[in-house]
Amino acid sequence: MIRNTTRNASVVWLVLKSLLAFVLAMGILSIVCFYGFFALYAIDNKMVNYDINMCEEYYQRRDFVLLCDYMDDYGVAGDELDKYTEAVEGANLRSRYLQWSAAAEQGMDGADQTAQDILAQLKDLADNSQFPENREIFTEFLRELTDS
Repeated sequence: MIRNTTRNASVVWLVLKSLLAFVLAMGILSIVCFYGFFALYAIDNKMVNYDINMCEEYYQRRDFVLLCDYMDDYGVAGDELDKYTEAVEGANLRSRYLQWSAAAEQGMDGADQTAQDILAQLKDLADNSQFPENREIFTEFLRELTDS
C-alpha cells in the first residue's frame, strides 16, 4: 500500500510539474506576444510618420514625380496622405495635358479634344479640391497652361 501511494504521489507530482511548466510557458509566450505586437505597432506608427514626412518634403519642393514614385514604390496610402494623392493626381493631369497638347500641335487627330478634356478635369479638380494648398497649386497649373 505504501508503495502505491508513493507511486501515485510521483505521478501527481509529475503531472503538477508538467502543468506548472505549461502555465509558465503560456505566460511567457503571452508576454512575448503582447510586447511583440506593441513593438510592431510602434514601428508601424513610426513608418507612417516617416511616410508623411517624406511626402511632405517632396510636396513642399513641388517634386510631384518623386512624390508619385515614393507613394507607388512603398505603397503609401491612407486618409492622412489624401493631400499628397490629390496633388499627384493634379500633377499627372498637367503632364497629360502637356503631352496631348504637343500631339495636337503635331496634327494628331483628336488630340486637341483630349487635351481640352484633361484641362476640364484639372479645372474640376481645382474647384473641388479638399485642400486649399492643392487648390492653389492647381490654379497655378491652370494659369500656366492657359497662358502658354
